Amino acid sequence: MLFHDPTLSPKGNVACSSCHIPSFHFGDTVSLSAGHQGETTHRNTPPLLNMAWSPLLFWDGGGLNIESVSLTPLHNESEMGWKDLALLEQRLRASPSYRELFSQAFGTQNIEIAHVLRALAQYQRSLIHAESRWDKWILRQGELTKPELEGWSLFQKQCAGCHKPPLFTNYAFYKVSSDVLPDTLPLDHAARGRNRITQKLADLGKYRTPTLRGLGKTYPYFHDGRFLTIEDLMQSPGFDNLHAGKPMTNQEKQLLISFLNTLN
Repeated sequence: MLFHDPTLSPKGNVACSSCHIPSFHFGDTVSLSAGHQGETTHRNTPPLLNMAWSPLLFWDGGGLNIESVSLTPLHNESEMGWKDLALLEQRLRASPSYRELFSQAFGTQNIEIAHVLRALAQYQRSLIHAESRWDKWILRQGELTKPELEGWSLFQKQCAGCHKPPLFTNYAFYKVSSDVLPDTLPLDHAARGRNRITQKLADLGKYRTPTLRGLGKTYPYFHDGRFLTIEDLMQSPGFDNLHAGKPMTNQEKQLLISFLNTLN
């Protein structure tokens, strides 16, 4: 209920689900989402899939656990923008329905932010993606076409090192080639990547490997949402540096796309 309630923003105009849209695997369909003031966020909204298995959260790994991860959007001025979370506590305590729900869940009507974070975390843990056509095939409950199987073979050779099945990510951080990102990045919040957390120069511009699950509904792609389609990404100058093998032909890219569509 909290996740879908705009009450969680000061103006009552933005909910978690405003940017993490359920029908798009809890991601957004624009490069940068709009917060409660109409200002855009610094990074593309990531889908919330299989978070229970993620050791680090956010594009830069700044979230250490699901309980704490909601603090950032609640506080962030470009997202929900609460300067004082005690005001949010007061708002929720004034709601008879929330007092009753929190009493049932936590045994208290004295609603605190810790309760809110735990409730949001438990909901986000339930967002499991595990019933794609690939999942059914791997469990011998369905079939894949010849192009899809050829794409799977290609994927295993050239992509699976970073997008490791079954979660299709290794949760590691990489800076993509200079053909995709400039060598010298401005030291702003969004462009620093993993460096914002570690302060290590080697981590400048590094971002977490995204999952490829549900790829057909998690566009646009990359941390800044620069690619609207998978085809755009694969035709970009730096794509061939993003995987471990030799450059792919256009035919191979189409086979790979055939396989990736089985993860939707």
